[in-house]
Amino acid sequence: MIGSRLPTVRIPLEQGGVYAGIIRAGRPQLITDQPTIQRLMAECTTSRLLRRFVPAISKFLGYRCVLSVPMVAEGATIGLVDVGRATAFDAREVERFVVIAEQLTALVHRRLVQDTLRSSEERVRSLFEGIPVALFRISSDGVVIDANPALLTVFGYSTREELLTRNALDFFIDAEDRERCRTLLADEGHVSGVEARMRRRDGSVIWARLNIRAARQGDTVWWEGSLEDITESRLLARQLQESRRLESIGRLAGGIAHEFNNLLQVVLGHTDLLLVKVPVEDPRRSGLTQIRDAGMRAHSLVRQLVAFGRRQILDTRPTDLNGLIIHQESILRSLLGERVKVALELEPALRPALVDPCQIEQVVATLCLNGRDAMAEGGTLTIRTWNSPHGGDESLGDPKVKEGDFVGLAVADSGDGMSSETLDRIFEPFFTTKDPVNGAGLGLAVVHGVITQHGGWLKVSSAPGRGSEFRVFLPACPCAVEASRGKPAEPPGPRGNAQCLLVIEDDEVIRKMTAEALRENGYQVLEAGTRDAAMAQYAAHEEVIDLLFTDVVLPDGSGMDLVSRILAIRPELRVLLTSGYVESVPEGTIGDRSLPFIPKPYCIDEMLRAVHRALRARMEAGG
Repeated sequence: MIGSRLPTVRIPLEQGGVYAGIIRAGRPQLITDQPTIQRLMAECTTSRLLRRFVPAISKFLGYRCVLSVPMVAEGATIGLVDVGRATAFDAREVERFVVIAEQLTALVHRRLVQDTLRSSEERVRSLFEGIPVALFRISSDGVVIDANPALLTVFGYSTREELLTRNALDFFIDAEDRERCRTLLADEGHVSGVEARMRRRDGSVIWARLNIRAARQGDTVWWEGSLEDITESRLLARQLQESRRLESIGRLAGGIAHEFNNLLQVVLGHTDLLLVKVPVEDPRRSGLTQIRDAGMRAHSLVRQLVAFGRRQILDTRPTDLNGLIIHQESILRSLLGERVKVALELEPALRPALVDPCQIEQVVATLCLNGRDAMAEGGTLTIRTWNSPHGGDESLGDPKVKEGDFVGLAVADSGDGMSSETLDRIFEPFFTTKDPVNGAGLGLAVVHGVITQHGGWLKVSSAPGRGSEFRVFLPACPCAVEASRGKPAEPPGPRGNAQCLLVIEDDEVIRKMTAEALRENGYQVLEAGTRDAAMAQYAAHEEVIDLLFTDVVLPDGSGMDLVSRILAIRPELRVLLTSGYVESVPEGTIGDRSLPFIPKPYCIDEMLRAVHRALRARMEAGG
């Protein structure tokens, strides 16, 4: 009732009551009977105690008549105005109180609308201020009208007032992106998912994805939208794309390498056989030597292709990178020349790395020579090492990084540096900025392949005029062991002593060449071109065969299956495996047997040493 200090009472229509009936009727009601007036008063309070005294209160007030007028605004009842007194209302009084109720309704409704709008604006503003997405509002001529904290963070501004003095169009770096957004807004009224380079307050560059739409209030038009910093996601996508591209090129390189391996096996094998037969003074020997040298250079090229494709066989061991670098230092200084100063910054407590020392020596040499070529007028080449637990801060967000601890190795030069276009392609095979005489373009591709095969990764930082730094991360050895600094030299392989070898090779030219070389070096040889032929040869000469020399890949089955079948019959038989498909290299064991392997192409001397070691392993096992 008017002037009442009672709290607001919500009236559920479904529960019935006097007020519910008035609201349903939607028109003023004049109540004169005392029971109804008392129920009306009881419905006005939420206090059970007061409800008990309603009859006494009603008698004290002396109400004999109550006028209840619904407050209706926009088709909805928002309240009721009740007037009670001891005498009856005439028609004019009822009309006057209805007008007063309508005026009260307008005032209350206006206040409710204002409260609703204020609450809505507060919610929207809270969302605008708190959401992590960068939001903005700009005028039709590009002036920033409003911006949330997320946008300030993206562009590096500390206060909103500082940003509001800028024109949004000035943030665009490329005029083409600016004009494209302007054209889309003019023609279509919105921009959806447009990516553009933009400049932050400190001058750094980010990639942003823009979504903008037109907004209007009366004759005033502005633009509002969101901005997403996609710099990191673009970098990750680019790294993933680069990784897949290099992996595809690596698979192609590996396939080419296999075909070359078989061809080179024939060239090098027969050349070695002819060199044994041709006297030193024979003039033909010079030509044979040149053929062999060319074959060895081709062999080196194939090894680089295989290294790039990450398909070579690694002899990993705990390795002291500091010792490896110090061991190489004198050789590197002579290769780099007098104009290049070498500075070593080696971590004294460096953990051993689990790597193939020979391959890492090649990596270090390649990076140093690459740095030398970047310093035409001379300069400083810095080699440093450090421990990098869990890959350090540089591993964050990098999809190439694996779990575990790493050892860092960096080679930095003070040379000309590289452009971003060059950085995008430096690990491609045969890409080079040098002239064809001085660079084949495989060096850094090989480095990438070697490091990736080790389970590590590389990071390169460079800019024109600022030099370059290659940072290599290699797996740290999980336990403290004595680290190796190099690979021991292979012992010479003596001639055979009439031992019998079963040679299984599907390429007839390679098989004949291998058999001839073995026979000329004191071995008896049986030949087979397929798995079935090999089983037949073994069945016929089981008692005299001392060594099984087989290709892993055979036309009618797996060489490993052949070995397993024969070892099941004769477990003590020695085995030597070979293949030009590096992907087909076996796990190295059958049961509890360790199986030696020699990759193609191999020189005659390499083959003889491998055969000698395999047979010697038999003698040591038998002894």
